[in-house]
Amino acid sequence: MADSFLILKLGITRIFLISIGKDYCLVDTSYPSEYRKFVSALKKHKISPAQIKYIFLTHHHTDHTGFLNEIMNESGAKLIAHKDAVPWLKLGINNPAMKPTNKVVSFFMQLNNLGLPPKKNLPFNVTTNDILITNDNFELFRNIGIPAKIVCLPGHTSDSISIIFDDGNSLIGDAAMNTLGILGIHNRPLVAENSSLIHKSWEKIKDHGGITLHVSHGKSFNINKLKFKY
Repeated sequence: MADSFLILKLGITRIFLISIGKDYCLVDTSYPSEYRKFVSALKKHKISPAQIKYIFLTHHHTDHTGFLNEIMNESGAKLIAHKDAVPWLKLGINNPAMKPTNKVVSFFMQLNNLGLPPKKNLPFNVTTNDILITNDNFELFRNIGIPAKIVCLPGHTSDSISIIFDDGNSLIGDAAMNTLGILGIHNRPLVAENSSLIHKSWEKIKDHGGITLHVSHGKSFNINKLKFKY
């Protein structure tokens, strides 16, 4: 837990609640089956769904958007997402243009699907009330009281976006991972739409002051752990 946000582990996915005074911005959701656990966690921390004013998606994958419909309906929050997420949210599926990061991942995916997200969620329709990101945005969060900027991190997906706080804490979704190192992925995501952009996005995190990386899968770690060349 950082001073400005809570970390909740729901299944294989870590999600985050950023405080905005007495209200909150929720970063990602988990699978639909984790919704009850999420509601219980809110009660434990004495947070009402009505206090969630914004829901920020790091990307459209189904392990990050599983109970999006439920919490949006319960909270009445505004969605913040990259515009490239819209068609996949509407279909409730992952963009199928994903390739394994290396041959080892490819082998294990063929054996047992490696626990990757399911192919289908309930469709979600973005409305004119929601906020779509097209480029890096340094003002949106400051205008609502969060000392952070939104930085686009393409590679894992084209719609991958992150939150980099002024103090270096960075919520980066699946732009990097800190699990399954035995597969030789070197903190890269297991799969990517464009693997050639992963290291460029890591450089971008560093350029924008990212220090402590809070990833969706695995424990948080210092950016110096990343191997830009290997």
